[in-house]
Amino acid sequence: MKSFPYSELEKFVLAMIGAGVTSGYAMRKLMLRRPGSRWSAESGSIYRTLRRLQDQDLITLLGKAGNPNRARSEYQLTILGTQVVQHWLTSPPEQTELGHLADSMRTRGYFLELLEPEARINVVATWMIQSDAYLKELRKSIQEEPMDTELRNMVVQNLLFLATARHEWLVRLHEFVRSQYKGVPDQKFPPVTE
Repeated sequence: MKSFPYSELEKFVLAMIGAGVTSGYAMRKLMLRRPGSRWSAESGSIYRTLRRLQDQDLITLLGKAGNPNRARSEYQLTILGTQVVQHWLTSPPEQTELGHLADSMRTRGYFLELLEPEARINVVATWMIQSDAYLKELRKSIQEEPMDTELRNMVVQNLLFLATARHEWLVRLHEFVRSQYKGVPDQKFPPVTE
């Protein structure tokens, strides 16, 4: 099978075009709206990616749409672009990709020992409060603005499961840092929200 050495962002953009999101403007709107999107929705990064994909003959310019003064370029997949998307969707992820669950709290957690014990407790407590608020907002968003297909709704459920697991981890982390330092009065923080 031919290897497709394209970045995950390039494949993501190709897939959006394949799904009918054909302009950089529409991609940016979708990326800003989509819960849990890990990609930058900066105009510059999207348009640079589109130019690269066009230079690599993965997409072609379909035409211009909209107001003539601010016309949007619209793209379509080439045969090679379609092959890249199909290969990406049907290939199992690399083992190393499964560990790319980026979480800024976990990354910072590796360095909590640089803080005084009381500060550790306060930081983790703040994270718990933020996490609880995020979970509530995410659940509300999923209820009020469901995805356009049931399959995509199932994909968004993954984000909810990950956010819930992170909150449960924060509860345990808070209990652990508190057990290491007895000088802080006992406080109750929100458990995993339902």
